[in-house]
Amino acid sequence: MNSMYSISGGLALLWLFLACFLPRRSPVGQARLVAGMIAIGVPILGWLTLHWGPAVGICAFAAGLGAILHRNRQDMRENIDQGDDGADLSKRVLR
Repeated sequence: MNSMYSISGGLALLWLFLACFLPRRSPVGQARLVAGMIAIGVPILGWLTLHWGPAVGICAFAAGLGAILHRNRQDMRENIDQGDDGADLSKRVLR
């Protein structure tokens, strides 16, 4: 039973690491990458909550959400630095 705790915790940490650093390395196909990370992350989050309890599950959810929000904030800063004021949505949709 103790190994299940280690496996679920390790998978959650691996997912968090990938969520933080994988989008920075691969700008092509980010929408599919994000969808894949969500599809993989939801069961891992459920498994982590099952083994470690709801407090750890909520903390892991907050950490994953923070990683996603941090990434989006960086994208917005890059767009502003490049002169995109956000008025033209077609640039962001096609990006």
